[in-house]
Amino acid sequence: MSWSGLTAIVAAAGLGAAVPDAWGGDLAEDGALVFARACVVCHAPGTPSTAMLQDRYKDSVPALLEERTDMTPEYVRSVVRSWRPRMPAFRPTEVSDEELAALAAYLTRNNRPRSPPDVTRQ
Repeated sequence: MSWSGLTAIVAAAGLGAAVPDAWGGDLAEDGALVFARACVVCHAPGTPSTAMLQDRYKDSVPALLEERTDMTPEYVRSVVRSWRPRMPAFRPTEVSDEELAALAAYLTRNNRPRSPPDVTRQ
């Protein structure tokens, strides 16, 4: 099945919007569209992948990727490009580097800024 066909199914099911032909908005907004096209099929509430992450993390972090606050852009890129058990790799022909950067921005948008180390302590 092509990505356009999958996108149509996802949009028809109400699981996400179709990806537009032209990029617009900010990077995280564009990433939400990539997530709807490429990720939501496996990572929506109630899907087997979300259940597997729930079991793996035992509620120490949210199983829904969109609710996580601990992922880095580097981690997102690594998971998407590298095959993992139960997670296929996405080639640049499936998710472009530009789309992957947007996806990483979307999935890390909830992260709290990290405080610099306290260098005044002795």
